Amino acid sequence: MLKQELHYITVSLLYWGGIVASLFATHIFFPGSEWITLAVILLTIVSVWLLPELLAIWLLVLSTTAIVMIMVFGISYIPVPERVFYIFLLPAAGLATLYLLRLSYQQLAGNEEKAARKTLSFWKRANESAFPVQIGMVRWAHFEQFREINPRESRRVLRVVKHRLKSHPSIRDVFVLPNGAFLIFANNDSKTASLSEQLKESLEKIPFRNIYNPNAIQFQIVQDEWEKQDLESVRFADLIKHLGRKLETEIIIEY
Repeated sequence: MLKQELHYITVSLLYWGGIVASLFATHIFFPGSEWITLAVILLTIVSVWLLPELLAIWLLVLSTTAIVMIMVFGISYIPVPERVFYIFLLPAAGLATLYLLRLSYQQLAGNEEKAARKTLSFWKRANESAFPVQIGMVRWAHFEQFREINPRESRRVLRVVKHRLKSHPSIRDVFVLPNGAFLIFANNDSKTASLSEQLKESLEKIPFRNIYNPNAIQFQIVQDEWEKQDLESVRFADLIKHLGRKLETEIIIEY
């Protein structure tokens, strides 16, 4: 988590430093055009912040194409170096803003991988009487598409999903992982099939309230029962890969 926060802070500093450097470079090399640079940067930031990610990407592509056509083939009294500067400024500012928004989303949505690692280590050290333990993964299907459509609503849904999982009597711990996934530790007396069915039915009642109309969402759920001797030899990364592969297998069988 600390590494992720440091990465976010570093990218944020580079982002705002790049904006200041662009304005300073305009002042030095193209005096009198500072307001154009500021207007391009502000319009790019506002557009990317207000529009869904997919629309923002298309806007950047079309805007960059339009600027290239005007600057290269149109009648322009702007010197060539300044033309090149503005041709690269728009996509650079837009892509940087998109990347910073993605990092901001990850910070706000939460990533509890470190806490999940500690819980796994606890179960490895637990007494024999505490075993077997059920470890599962819940994944929001097509999460990236929903996140691109409405990041704020997708964060809300993630919070609701975690709350609903934690409120289930058979589940002991829930941890948010990247890309719309959750790692769950459940009681060993809960039957895998019935628990998965209960969770799936409960979670898929959560609406995704889009700007125009609510959308139904789907979840994929897998669980495995682990004995102490099996769990002791498994690393956290291997556990996540194992559950991920099992999810993919379930999807193939389902279709």
